Amino acid sequence: MDKEKKQEKKVSPAEIERFAVSRKAQQLLKDGTQTIDAMEKLVDRVSPVVDYGRVNSLLLTQASPEQGFMTKQAWIRHDKKEDLKGVDFDQLEGVKVFVPNAKQPGQPVTFDVGKMYSADEIAAKYPNAKIPVQALVSQRNLMHQSSEPERLGAVVDALRELRVPKPDWVWGRNQIHAVQTHMARHMAFAGAGLTNQSFQFSASERKAMANLQPDELQTMFVKSVSLASKINRTASHKLYQMKTQQKMQQPVKTKAKER
Repeated sequence: MDKEKKQEKKVSPAEIERFAVSRKAQQLLKDGTQTIDAMEKLVDRVSPVVDYGRVNSLLLTQASPEQGFMTKQAWIRHDKKEDLKGVDFDQLEGVKVFVPNAKQPGQPVTFDVGKMYSADEIAAKYPNAKIPVQALVSQRNLMHQSSEPERLGAVVDALRELRVPKPDWVWGRNQIHAVQTHMARHMAFAGAGLTNQSFQFSASERKAMANLQPDELQTMFVKSVSLASKINRTASHKLYQMKTQQKMQQPVKTKAKER
């Protein structure tokens, strides 16, 4: 045996799984951006889960139209009343996504493959858990807890902070950028529950994209969903600040002194 022959590096099962899930996300993106019509539909499928980030939102479209996703650990951690004690997560299908590992001091965040389970899937398998899981989703999501005017205000504030223009404002300078902005704004508003209308490109937008190749449509979508996710994260932060300020302004109740 040649001593100089380099030993092949063994690939761990975890690395193989990460690669497979990453390829799945890429395939979902590719399939959803083959044509302008396909991308229009992909916007609608991603909108409800845009908060989960670019890659995971694509992966979660496999369970569309299910909503309210959490990992098994998150469901159990937030189930203070133990309403989900009878739920066997191993009997659920779930969706493979990327979940962050526990962060080590001074080290960057790393990700591994895990599963997320939707409130809809849990409720379908365990009807008695329907109300508790819906309540848990609302408790964990400030958007779900907030009124429509509060959500609208937070999203508008986020758009201003991030300097996201209306499509009409940039159409004359860069039509492709305008289309990307249209998609991002729709996903952000739909993700915040501010519209339930299906997404549609205008005739002018379709004309602007008519000669684009599928890989160019992919790039457009990736930029749009990344921006939409950033808008909604910023809006959630705005809501958190507002709710915190409201609590601080509430008068402190004190017990009457006993005589």
